[in-house]
Amino acid sequence: VQDVLKFLSWTMRDLSYTEVLQLGRSPYLKGLEIPVEFPHYFPDRLRFAGYASRSKSPDSQQITRLTTGRTRLLSDWVNIVHQVLNLAGWTSDDDSTEDQRIQASLVEVLNDVAKLSAFVGRTSWQQAVTLVRDGARSHELAYESRYAPVQVLSRMDSVGLQFDALWVSGLAEDNWPPDANPNPMIPIRVQRKAVMPRVTHQQMLRWAQEMTTMWQQSSNDVVFSCAPKDEQTEIQPSRLVSSHRVESLSEVLDNPQCAAHDHPWGQAKQSDLIREFLADSGSPLPRSEYDRQRSSFLRDQSNCPFRAWAIHRLALREGQQPHRFPDLLDRGTIVHKTFQLLIENARSQSAISNITEKEIEDAIDESVAHLKGFLLPDRFLIFEKTRIRKLVDSWLEFELARKPFKVLEVEGTCSIEIEGIGISLRVDRIDETDDLQALVVDYKTGSVKTTSWRLPRPTEPQMPLYSLAVPGCDGLAYQRIAADPIKHDGIAVAGEHDQGIELAHKKFGTDFEQLKKDWSSSLREIAREFKSGRAVVQPTNPNQICRTCHLMSLCREFADVNVAFEESELPGE
Repeated sequence: VQDVLKFLSWTMRDLSYTEVLQLGRSPYLKGLEIPVEFPHYFPDRLRFAGYASRSKSPDSQQITRLTTGRTRLLSDWVNIVHQVLNLAGWTSDDDSTEDQRIQASLVEVLNDVAKLSAFVGRTSWQQAVTLVRDGARSHELAYESRYAPVQVLSRMDSVGLQFDALWVSGLAEDNWPPDANPNPMIPIRVQRKAVMPRVTHQQMLRWAQEMTTMWQQSSNDVVFSCAPKDEQTEIQPSRLVSSHRVESLSEVLDNPQCAAHDHPWGQAKQSDLIREFLADSGSPLPRSEYDRQRSSFLRDQSNCPFRAWAIHRLALREGQQPHRFPDLLDRGTIVHKTFQLLIENARSQSAISNITEKEIEDAIDESVAHLKGFLLPDRFLIFEKTRIRKLVDSWLEFELARKPFKVLEVEGTCSIEIEGIGISLRVDRIDETDDLQALVVDYKTGSVKTTSWRLPRPTEPQMPLYSLAVPGCDGLAYQRIAADPIKHDGIAVAGEHDQGIELAHKKFGTDFEQLKKDWSSSLREIAREFKSGRAVVQPTNPNQICRTCHLMSLCREFADVNVAFEESELPGE
């Protein structure tokens, strides 16, 4: 019913991206055919009519036609609600299911709303939906339940009932009788004069005495109990039941071992029981999934094993929110694409110097065409092309100032196996210089640092992985496009004179070949952790990793992680 009411609301107001995807997961609205994830150019909030126009689904478009237009009689709108729900897939063919009984209750609500037609007359779809929602909230949507030999009731629900056997729990000295609970907004003397309930301890004592007597008389087999102890203090039974015979668990329960072994129904929570549910490891990675892993599992396992478990084993990846305007990722992608197009046709320093104006304009136009999914004004596209052209000019100046080189690969592919897990990689670019056989170049439009390659757990192991996968690799460099001017940031076995590339031992204290061996050992150890199912919450840098993690609500230790946010570093400032 909640799904139905939310769907009806969607036909008359905007819902957020997250709310729409929740409706898409509903088993009662399959007729809407809502995808698991929307394209990035969808708006972050949209009305059902907007979704229907984009989805091209005949049923969705029919729903839009039914729910728009002139005013109608309320009874006519109720009939349309029936049609809309059928189109949305809310019908059920099994008359014996509980879903069918709930559906009958909602149909009863719709019939009651239709009876108001004589009083309401002609109205809008929005008003009709409001009346249906109000009717559902005020109607008891009950269905016939199966016979249950054991029922769990609240204390108040037990008043006036007779039982074959009754077990009343939680009757400890410190909570039975309960504490008084006067209204804090009304003076105590006024509440006492009005004889309001739960105002004085005397009232609570009398009420508890009456409830205890009632329970004693409601069955021939009555058990009163309380937890024997908590972690610090001994708990005594309430004096209201102290006159009854005290029995051991073995005399009351057929299986007293349930309580004796920290069963949560038998005793208060114990520390060892808590530890049982906070295991640091899950199941090992099935062999059938060895070839299904992305290279990012190494980064996530290195940064926080629990994060890797949630993303790569539970598939709780962070979805990209729809946005009406290109974000940093979109704008970085078109810059990357521009450089790729230019370097594909100019694979040497001399060829780069001969790139024509037309080739630059064509590359920029083809890259910006990737933004066609956005509804952008022409003025923005002009500014975006101007921005990219400035980056291209800076890039050309940088490439021509380097020592002679030639480009061996552009968007080349390679593969590597780490502890039996096959990983496919795509490398932005591989250069050959006078000093280096294979310099791996990775374009970056954001902030990057080679310190992320440091052992024992590299926080960004992509480049160390390239060094092992690319045959003959003897240099690694980020090409920092966002820097002004553009520059390299990397290490190599030689070629220190190339802009921004230093000898490996100067940055890491060891030569490049030894560094590759150390990276191999580190990445294999991280891969072994992932294969074994290690999922401990252990971020290498909480201030960096936890602050942007989308798993905060699932992380069992996030509240205990000391993340020191500086005010100047808060998002949006």
